[in-house]
Amino acid sequence: MIRSRTRDAVAAAGKMKGRQHKLTPEGRAYLLQTYETGQFKIEKLCRNTSLKRSALYSNIELARTERKTGMLPTV
Repeated sequence: MIRSRTRDAVAAAGKMKGRQHKLTPEGRAYLLQTYETGQFKIEKLCRNTSLKRSALYSNIELARTERKTGMLPTV
């Protein structure tokens, strides 16, 4: 029953949607820029963005992908 509802919702939306990202694209761009400077420790970045370490690295990877495809805004 749950699978059929999920399939129906995906068919209606056109794609599978997951949880929304906590950071906006601008926030991810700033995070990536800050991370690449090496100025801050990972713990400090986690504290400043209220993200866990795994979520921080996921957002950094997403920002790199967005930058590569040209979807990342400039900060």
